[in-house]
Amino acid sequence: MSDKIWRAKWVFPVASEAMADAWVEVVDGVISGLGTGKPPGVAIELGDCALLPALVNAHTHLEFSDLPQPLGSPGMRFPDWIAAVVSARRALAPDLATDAKRVAIELGLQESWRNGVGTVGEIASTPTSANSYQGPVEVTMFHELLGMAPERIEASWQLWHTLSAETNSIELGLSPHAPYTVSLATVREAAERSARDKIPLAMHLAESSEEVEFVTQQTGPFRSLLERFGAWREDAWSGIAGFDPFLTELQKGHRVQVVHGNYLSESQLRLLAARRDRMTLVHCPRTHAYFRHESHPIELAWRLGVRIALGTDSRASNPDLNLWSEARQARAVSPAIPDDCWLRAMTLDAAYSLGREDRAGSLAVGQPFRPCVIELPESAPIEPDFGWLLQTDGCQPRPLSNGGIGRTHLA
Repeated sequence: MSDKIWRAKWVFPVASEAMADAWVEVVDGVISGLGTGKPPGVAIELGDCALLPALVNAHTHLEFSDLPQPLGSPGMRFPDWIAAVVSARRALAPDLATDAKRVAIELGLQESWRNGVGTVGEIASTPTSANSYQGPVEVTMFHELLGMAPERIEASWQLWHTLSAETNSIELGLSPHAPYTVSLATVREAAERSARDKIPLAMHLAESSEEVEFVTQQTGPFRSLLERFGAWREDAWSGIAGFDPFLTELQKGHRVQVVHGNYLSESQLRLLAARRDRMTLVHCPRTHAYFRHESHPIELAWRLGVRIALGTDSRASNPDLNLWSEARQARAVSPAIPDDCWLRAMTLDAAYSLGREDRAGSLAVGQPFRPCVIELPESAPIEPDFGWLLQTDGCQPRPLSNGGIGRTHLA
């Protein structure tokens, strides 16, 4: 896409105002100019299309991308779903599991690209080679830290050191999994390394009512699950009564994703708002709906000024990896939140949560030109309207090929 001018009915730069009858000039793969009206040279006419930066999926687990449908059933208790996930992982022999995971990741990347996603924040729960993440989608791979037993968490850290030494084709992050699977000391160490090495950090937090009960009282289905798996340690949660200690440690990280946050309190959301220079709330609307959680405090988060990003989570709790559908779900459930919030949540703010805002999430001079495109129906208004795009059937982002777009030109 070097040395070209692309012209479209609408352009959404995200970092600046949307433009009608606009063009983007690209030299050596980098944006050198944007404007409206007559372009500064011969342009490739995209016609009745909207041009956007490639979408950024802030949170997903690609290893489940080969599942034909979510695990379990809608509304099931979250600890029971966790048990189903563990059973699915253990069903395959180690050699078969490695091959299956590689295939699933490839399928997930292909599906993401077809749906206009150019960057993903990927949680890797087991050893994964960087070679598994080849193709046009850029990946930040969060190495998942799991385990309360000292020997298990030490092995997890050792794998991190190995990945750090060997991996240079993708970017790495750290992910202490959740309050019921890692100690506060592990979260503290991960946050310190994130700050020291300037790498992103992600943690599942306040995801279910059962997690709330467990973290505040150390009782309920999650304790039963840990006892069943032989992972319960009485001393691990001594002195912990809620999510505040975890947030206190997480806020020390470089770029921090607080994933889900379905049951965060107002005071906890205020902390995220005060630390929006480094902390982002990652919302996964359709996974939230799958488990039939209580209403998400997303509108309160937005009013308080929390930085928000969108993620698909995985096909273990979602029918597909279509980030555009997440934005549609979010808009339908929370109509009080302005449409531009959802645009930023799956572009620039999602990129920021990964530390990639200088390379992804916007169309701006000096940025790599990595766009997606949406064909507009004849009923499209003259002036660009992102809300209209989200609520109009048939509007779906696709990658932009060198030849332009249209029924025969979509990559």
